[in-house]
Formats: sequence, C-alpha cells, structure tokens
Amino acid sequence: MLILLLAAGAFAGIKLFGQKGETIAVKDASGAVLLEVPLAVDQIYEVEGKTGLFHLQVENNRYRAVDVDCPNHDCEAVGWVSKENYRPIICLPNGILVELVK
Repeated sequence: MLILLLAAGAFAGIKLFGQKGETIAVKDASGAVLLEVPLAVDQIYEVEGKTGLFHLQVENNRYRAVDVDCPNHDCEAVGWVSKENYRPIICLPNGILVELVK
C-alpha cells in the first residue's frame, strides 16, 4: 500500500512540476527578456528593436528571423533553428538576441 501511495505521489508531482516544453527568449542588448514564446506554437511574433521591427517566425518546433528592419539582414541569413541544430540568432543593428531556453 505504501509503495502504491509513493508511486501515485511521484506521478502527481511529475504532472504538476514536470518539465515544460522549450521556449524561445528574445532579449535586448542588456539581456532583458522582451518576449518569451513556446517553441511548439506556430506563429509570427513582432518585437521593436533599435532600428525597427524584428519578426520571429515559429513553425514546426523551429524558428527564424523574417522581415527584419535592419541594414544587413544577417539575422535572416541564419535560417531555421531547432533543438537539433541550435545556434543563437543575433541582430546587432536592432540589439536583439534570440535563444532557445527550457
């Protein structure tokens, strides 16, 4: 009986406090989080940067920078990022860093 109660408690604890899905954090140059979004929700998000708008597209558990107001568009050239091929996206003109967090 005690083992059954312990197992039920462990299961409930995992359900209540278990790992959440991965999220994407969009930060400014000071490291402040401007936006945090789930990797599992397909959507396009907009953030105001130093030189204009920064758009983050999330789709199929991956993300990328699109339609960014900046002079060089290096952040868009990074392409799709996922858990398997993780690398941060940096837009220097806008002072924006996009990284995968848990």
